[in-house]
Amino acid sequence: MEFGGQYIGLGEGDRSPALPEIKRHLKRKFTPARNTLDESDLFTPALTVEVKREQAIFMADGRLKTTDVVVPGVINLAFKYACGFMSREKILPLHFSVEGHMSDMWVGPAAYVGEVLRAEGRALHFPTWYDRFALPFKNQTGVAELTKRLSSTEFTLDNGTRIKFPAGTPFTFSSFSQGSMIWYDFYHQQLAPGKPLNWRLKDIRAAIVCGDPNREMGKCVDWIPDPPPIDHQGIMDVRWEDTPWWMLELAREGDMYTDNESSGERGLNKTAIAKIITQNKWSGGPAGLLSRVGDLVSPMDDLIPVTLALYDAIRFGVGGIRKHGGYEMEPAVQFCRERLASSA
Repeated sequence: MEFGGQYIGLGEGDRSPALPEIKRHLKRKFTPARNTLDESDLFTPALTVEVKREQAIFMADGRLKTTDVVVPGVINLAFKYACGFMSREKILPLHFSVEGHMSDMWVGPAAYVGEVLRAEGRALHFPTWYDRFALPFKNQTGVAELTKRLSSTEFTLDNGTRIKFPAGTPFTFSSFSQGSMIWYDFYHQQLAPGKPLNWRLKDIRAAIVCGDPNREMGKCVDWIPDPPPIDHQGIMDVRWEDTPWWMLELAREGDMYTDNESSGERGLNKTAIAKIITQNKWSGGPAGLLSRVGDLVSPMDDLIPVTLALYDAIRFGVGGIRKHGGYEMEPAVQFCRERLASSA
């Protein structure tokens, strides 16, 4: 619910995945709530009445203080503390970022999102280390680091600071280029349904994914002025399917990593080259290069797609890198702000 353009909490008519849990908590603690509240994700008129009733009690007995923001009938952070749904010990959301190949982990579009959220006091920012200089890529080093962080309910920084990260702590994520490949691997190996860290999935609020070689065909935010054609996709031969609504893809036309043909020999040949460079994979699937080496000694019609793919790779390395980046990031940061506010 917003008032004057500002988010003030959950109010009547709102829907939220947090509401069933809040209602169950109120029903356990307060007898009237047991008789009036359902357990749906809708903020009902009955819940408004119950919240107002409890607010009056909490203000009388001091659980709601004069310094607290109290909005009649609205569930905000002060109410969650007063009713015991949350502890007053402040646990900030966490933001994890993974930058690209040979990048500074603190500099780039992914790190930018985390640093803005940190500067605004909305989240703690943790850039993710991985072996970012290796060829072929060693994406599993990044997957291992993310797994270590997200499997822990508390960890200690190099300076001795202890960070609490219990289940239920909201977190956001951002990645760029090779970092987006790590995000793809981490999600499918650890966060997806049936995977070891699936219990964390309910707490993710947003993912900002830039320059993604695993981009699903046609997925791109609407504020990019030069998006890839709607029938183009990431260059790798495994890609996102049914991209989650809370995950935003940022991609530009002409970026070979994200803007690859979804049909035809030229796109398959570029994918084959990408697999060799990033994974040292020469075979497997229609994009396996071993199955395409014969094109070099085949009739001229077959040679043309391979030649064009190699040309694309060389052209990208010489001047096309400017398309791999250069995104407007403020709308992405705003999406994270709004998603984090929805869980406050």
